Amino acid sequence: MELGAGLLSRTWNALKSYTCYRPFNGSDSILWRGGDFSTTAVYDIFRSPGPKVGWYSLLLGPCKIPKLSFVLWLAILEKLSTMDKPWLSHLGGVCVLCGRELETHEHLFFRCSYSRQCIRVLKSTVRFTWPNRAWGVDIPWASKRYMGRRIVQAAYRALLAAIVYHI
Repeated sequence: MELGAGLLSRTWNALKSYTCYRPFNGSDSILWRGGDFSTTAVYDIFRSPGPKVGWYSLLLGPCKIPKLSFVLWLAILEKLSTMDKPWLSHLGGVCVLCGRELETHEHLFFRCSYSRQCIRVLKSTVRFTWPNRAWGVDIPWASKRYMGRRIVQAAYRALLAAIVYHI
């Protein structure tokens, strides 16, 4: 079997000598079904559309710091490396902030005494409202409460992302 420059050279020469069949004498052009070509259209063909989620408003909009929004996104999906993950089970699983309970997303946001204290400080200083129920219930609540284009709502969304990032 021939390898290297010889095979590449022979293949390139064969490709150059190939003539493409044209059934007419006009110019050839590429047509995109459904209008003009766009990268978005190609992306939409290959992606699998998922259901719309209600919490997207927490991640998008003004006053967003990408790093904070990314961590908030991971927290909402419960994909942060908390101690309850199987690959971290050898570490004991206890919350490193309070040392009392199993470290889960539910505990960290906002059942842990440390994170509850963070919320208390924010409630008293900037009038940040947080219901302090289950994490899965709080996120849809916050999505509705802090949705909108007003600067105050955008600031509260950014504040939530900063709290989650800090914890």
